[in-house]
Amino acid sequence: MNQNHFFKKVTLLIFIVSVPFSLFGAPAFAHQDTIIQLDESGHMKGLPDEYSPAQIDFEKELISIGNTTMQMPPCIFKYFSDRQSYDLKITSSWYHQRSTLPPYISFKVSPLSKDYEYKLLLSLQDLQPIKFEIITHESENSWIHHEIRIGEQCLKALEKSYVTN
Repeated sequence: MNQNHFFKKVTLLIFIVSVPFSLFGAPAFAHQDTIIQLDESGHMKGLPDEYSPAQIDFEKELISIGNTTMQMPPCIFKYFSDRQSYDLKITSSWYHQRSTLPPYISFKVSPLSKDYEYKLLLSLQDLQPIKFEIITHESENSWIHHEIRIGEQCLKALEKSYVTN
């Protein structure tokens, strides 16, 4: 194969790959969750009106979003119980493509001075669990996600824990 022919093939390949990105962007790579602010009284700020008001009450063990409130059963509240022993980061997405995930809220609970954190992903629409996981930090730029399976007893407790306002 001569150099001219090789150059034409490489140029064509670059063109084929770059044109769709320039026309349509890279939506799969562009998504980023919105950071939700938590004030001292537990009100969550940053969600759209349809998911407001939103609050987490650590003393009463409640999460409320829009018209739905969950009385956290012990299998869920255990991640939030000792408020001074962890950092809490809340993010959410309601504007992503919904073919794989419904609108959600994510609670990332990072125990202080530990190399792991918990991530609890709940539906914004009804507070149903989507995915719970432990994320272990191998190094600064490397981590492993481990799914937390919610047991049958916890699922039954969750069924009884919802109140529609």
